[in-house]
Formats: sequence, structure tokens, C-alpha cells
Amino acid sequence: MSRVLDLQRSYATPWTEQPTRLWLINICSYSCCFCQQLAPRWEIAARQLADTAVFAYWDTERAPQLHDQIGAVRGTPTIRALIPSLQPGNISHVVEYTGPREVRNLVRFATRLIPSRVMSLDIDSNRQTFFQRLSIPGAKLLLAVLNKSRAAATPPVLRAVSVDFFDDGLQVAELRPYNALYGKFIKEYSIQHLPAVVMIHGGDGSNHAHMRVPPTYSHFKKFLARELPS
Repeated sequence: MSRVLDLQRSYATPWTEQPTRLWLINICSYSCCFCQQLAPRWEIAARQLADTAVFAYWDTERAPQLHDQIGAVRGTPTIRALIPSLQPGNISHVVEYTGPREVRNLVRFATRLIPSRVMSLDIDSNRQTFFQRLSIPGAKLLLAVLNKSRAAATPPVLRAVSVDFFDDGLQVAELRPYNALYGKFIKEYSIQHLPAVVMIHGGDGSNHAHMRVPPTYSHFKKFLARELPS
């Protein structure tokens, strides 16, 4: 089954159905040889980011008139990213991709644009907010301890979780080994392997649970279904 959505077979503005998702649209023409070369790579990229972004295509031969939010194009293939705002249902802005049409480049482009509400505990104000919420009974904090360098990007799946579960009151934070808090949290929450994900329920912080399966989106959903009150 294809992971790429045919926009002409869906709603006029399908991104309103998944308002927190990054949308990537391949504006193509069925008879264009460059579009034909891109199609299998687009499918592979869609499968790699299936839980964190939506990949779609628009065939200009079937429907020359593009939606206003996508904008006009001069040629095919044209790749556009519709970046959601953190206000549900709104598109923040549109970015056109001009790089190589290889899977790794497409995935890198998309990953950089996935929206995020993840708090980095490297930032002083975030640390203060984290500890304030930690002391509030009923607060819900998801701590991801990552074995990554300072320059490495936040994992796409963590970004997606931070946005998708924000309305449920969940705050997601990330911590890396060079951070001064690393040793404290490793000891306090008995973390033995990285990456580690810990759900902390506010109060004195003693009520916590480890996610002991690989950090995929489906595993996050099952874990949070248990840990977040309905």
C-alpha cells in the first residue's frame, strides 16, 4: 500500500485533517520523465517518515489549477513543504525544496521542518520551567535522555509526539550527556541504557515509568495511552 497521498482523491484541503503534521507535496506531471524518476524515491521517503510527516502528490495533467496554499509552479517536479503553525489548522508558511532529489536529501529536508514543542534542558529558562512543572501534582512530563551531540537534531518522532500530545497536557523535554543535569537524572530515575524515555508524573517526581521498548511512534502511543489519563 502506498504511503503517498493522491491529493486529487482527497479533500480539497486535506492538511486540515492532520493539522499538526508537516505536509510535503510533489507537484508533478504523469508524462514528465523527471517526475517518473522521483516517484519511487518519494515513496521510500514517505515510508521512512510515515509517522512524522505526510507525503502527497498533485498531478498537474489531471488538475492544472493548484490550491492557493500550495501556490503556482513553473515546472515539474516541484516539491513544496507546508509547515503547520502551532495553532491547529493553520499553515505557517510554505517552503520550496531545491536540493538533490535523492531519498537521504529529501528525508533530511523534511526532518528539519517537522514542528516541535520539545524543551531542550540546555536552555536555562527551559530548566526552570521543567522543575516548576515537576513540582505540580498531576503535571505530565516526558523526559527523553539521548546519546547525541549538542549539534544533533531532535529526533523526528520526539518532535511529532511533543506536538500531537500537547493538547493532552504533556510536556516533552530532552537531555543529552554533556548537560549538568545528566548525572542527577541518570541516578534519580535509574537509567541504565540510552536512549531512555521516562514518563514523570508531577509532585515529588517519584512517580515515574520507563518506556522499555524502541522509541517508535506506535510504541510512544501505546505507552502514553497507559500513562496519560483519558
